[in-house]
Amino acid sequence: LKGAIVGTSFWSSPTLFIRYMTDDVAEVGEDKCQFCGRSGSTWNQIMGRSSDYFVGNDGSKISATIMNLQDETYDGIAEYQFSQHSVGKVAFNFVERFDTKRIDTNKLRQKLEAKFGHSFCIEINKVKSIPRPESGKLKLIKQSL
Repeated sequence: LKGAIVGTSFWSSPTLFIRYMTDDVAEVGEDKCQFCGRSGSTWNQIMGRSSDYFVGNDGSKISATIMNLQDETYDGIAEYQFSQHSVGKVAFNFVERFDTKRIDTNKLRQKLEAKFGHSFCIEINKVKSIPRPESGKLKLIKQSL
């Protein structure tokens, strides 16, 4: 059985989380831990975010965490967002910082293509701004598959 992870915490009275929707999906496990034997709910697998993934031409799903680049790739970028509106096609929209040299989009494309692999076509767009939803929080992936 798979479903959404919803949490409630009474740890800190000033900041209670009641039915907090994490947007994560997990598969329910047994009613006791297979390692220590304690009774209680367990998970067989945590699949991750229900919406933070990309879908390739071959139907494969790639987690958004793959885009965590620990180098200079995002230097000079003020903010960015990936969008996917069709299978196998991903757009990388970015706003360039004003205080840095221009972004080398060829180098950026090489880095992203290396991360995504051959089942994706990458489009790179320099934009003036990235619209935010009503919540004001910029999501890493805007997906409408």
